[in-house]
Amino acid sequence: MNNTKLMKNAKTNYTIISILRTIVLVSGILLALGILLIVFVGGNRIPFSFTDLSMGNITLHLSENALPEHTVSAAEILPSILPAAVILCVVYYGLTILQNILKPMKDGRPFDTSVADNFRRLANAVLIGGVASNIIQIATGYFFHERYDMLKSLFREGVVDYITVTYSFSFTFIWIALFLYLLSYIFRYGEELQRQSDETL
Repeated sequence: MNNTKLMKNAKTNYTIISILRTIVLVSGILLALGILLIVFVGGNRIPFSFTDLSMGNITLHLSENALPEHTVSAAEILPSILPAAVILCVVYYGLTILQNILKPMKDGRPFDTSVADNFRRLANAVLIGGVASNIIQIATGYFFHERYDMLKSLFREGVVDYITVTYSFSFTFIWIALFLYLLSYIFRYGEELQRQSDETL
């Protein structure tokens, strides 16, 4: 069987994913440095001049009294940054698994024993990432909602008119995970057929 086209496509995708993986890694390092900077200089105040201040699924609606001289502590924005760090870790892990899937394919071995296992690992990563994303959204929303008075105290009296907490749950990750589990089964079956073919020859 001629696997030239498969190998060429796998090599192209492998290169693209390598670039994406590097971008995610660099972004993760910059985010980690940003978190460290916030932790160590948490007492500094950051100026802002917005009518709406959005922190993830939290939106502070500011009154006209919100002028450029208003500030917020760097440490107080940390809870809205940490979820991004978790998501970057999951994405990096997922891209690493994708590379492991494509590696034998670009070498002309689409039914290598590792491919089905890596599809299953990728499905698990998608499930974990999707659940974690929804949990983080609920947790941050609850945290900020329960700290409503604390949030108002960050600003001069009359600056925050009211606070809005929005939740938008996505369960698309379940369908993606199921599809990846199906691919895992298909490649496992192909692996078995390949093994039987090799034994016959």
